[in-house]
Amino acid sequence: AMLELALREMTVWVEELALGGASIRDGATILAAAAALTLPALASAAYPPPANPGTPKPRPGGTATLKVCKKGCAYKTIQAAVKAARAGDTVRIADGIYKEQVTIEGASKQGIKLIGNAKNPSKVLINAAGNGNGVIINAANNVSLQGLSSHGYADNGFFAVNVDGYKMDRL
Repeated sequence: AMLELALREMTVWVEELALGGASIRDGATILAAAAALTLPALASAAYPPPANPGTPKPRPGGTATLKVCKKGCAYKTIQAAVKAARAGDTVRIADGIYKEQVTIEGASKQGIKLIGNAKNPSKVLINAAGNGNGVIINAANNVSLQGLSSHGYADNGFFAVNVDGYKMDRL
């Protein structure tokens, strides 16, 4: 809807220029300039707005390591482990294909480490199944991703937004 409104407004500008004696070439130049200014703003509207991540609450007794695997672990999905994790925790992911999109969001997830197979990242595959991003980090500072691979995403395999520091290694 925003794109349609912007295009209608640009068309009106070109028509007004033509009525005022300006050439079509002038109108096309203005239309191109307006599109160059408008379209990036519209495209960025799909990403979450900046937010103050606040201060995370520490886990009593220090950080924890949460394990993800298909059989025999407390967590069967990466997202379930991330949901249970607190700031500074480590999520260790066993080799396998994980059909999910992983979201790490907010101050309570600050400093989380997702660790897969650093020697062979292709063995820990996040299949986003057509969703936006394989892994998105939003407003969670200093998150680390290591030894992971991703495919099947619509936008990005790994994406960080509204963060102050992150580490992506062997992805």
